[in-house]
Order: sequence, then structure tokens, then C-alpha cells
Amino acid sequence: RLKDSFCEEQLKASGLTVDDVMAKVATSRADEFELVPAFRKGSLNIKGEPNFDDDEMLIFYYDLYGNPMKYATRGVAGALKQYIRIRWSNPDLHIGKDGKPAKYMSPKGSGVRFYFPQTIRDAFRERKHIDTLIIQEGEKKAEKACKHGIMSIGIQGIYNIGSAQEGLMATFAITSSTVSPEALSCSSQKESLSLSDWRLMLFDLFSSSDSIGIP
Repeated sequence: RLKDSFCEEQLKASGLTVDDVMAKVATSRADEFELVPAFRKGSLNIKGEPNFDDDEMLIFYYDLYGNPMKYATRGVAGALKQYIRIRWSNPDLHIGKDGKPAKYMSPKGSGVRFYFPQTIRDAFRERKHIDTLIIQEGEKKAEKACKHGIMSIGIQGIYNIGSAQEGLMATFAITSSTVSPEALSCSSQKESLSLSDWRLMLFDLFSSSDSIGIP
């Protein structure tokens, strides 16, 4: 039997298969979608383009409509490129801005985004009400939680959530005046996300993730 790719090993360690992380990606035809894996074998070259021959793990980001998320390479006027994150198989070879080995890296200057599993996009398209939407630390955790019926989206780290003034939390308005350390209820300010009736709760899932087998 052929050895699993690093991507397959990572998914398997989280209790996921490639089928669990498929994304319905919008095509040029209205209401038509192509099924592609959001996690794939490969790496990024110096231009931020995927090379599927390398054995790292790529994480492709898609918005709620199934369109590839994009970022400007040189500010607002720069060329748009697809937003793809990479998980290195050997972090010691890839040093981050803090001088420490980096497991994950995002394209330079691309900022941070929410990661939406297909379960969330399906609920959005079908206009399903979600009583509680969990914000997980990590894309795999979000996919694993959705697999077990826990509606979740992902962020790239516990420090990427930002504040009410900047970062990802700038998207949301706090609706509760009393907030516990474990949970925060928010609603979207952006009509385009159609999250205005989705209650969100933020958890530090380092301890609770074990209950559903997330490493």
C-alpha cells in the first residue's frame, strides 16, 4: 500500500477523511457547483501559487457562496490571488515572524479570514436557522465539529479573533452586556454574511475538543 500523503495523515489524525472536507465550489454557471477537497496535498511557490507535487497540506478558503476567497497582493490595487493556507510537515524549516517554527502560514499580506466548512455553506444556502454557531481555533477542528453536528466555523488561532475595533471581531457586534470568560454572544453587522440571526459563542476548545476526538 502506498504511504498516505501528509495531508491524508493530518486529516486521519483528526478523525476526518477527504470526503468529510469536500467543498461545493461555484462555477461560471449559476447554481452549478464543482466538488473539490478543501484540504489538498501540495505547497505554495514564491508567487503564492499551489504546487500539487510537494507533500505539504494546503487549505483552500471559500466564502459562503462557494467562491474562492481572494486577497490583493499589493494592497487594494494589487492583483487578486486565491487565499490558500499551508500546513508544513516540518515546521522547523519554516520560521515565522516571531522567530519560532511555524506549523501554519498564510500568504504574505493576506490578513486573516473565517474558514467555512461545507456544512455551514449548505445551511446558509438553505436559509437554515442555527441556534449556536461555534468559532473553533483551527480549520480541521471546525470540520470535525461539523461532522458531529456541532455547527462551527474556524479561525487561524486564538489571537486572530481581534477585538470589536479590528480583526475578525470587527465583523460582529456584541449583543450581550454580560459576557463570561467561556462564551460571547454576537451577531453579524454585515448583511452579506446573513449571520444576523446566528448566535455565536466563542470557546477556548483546547480542553473540550478531546470529547470529539480532535487532536
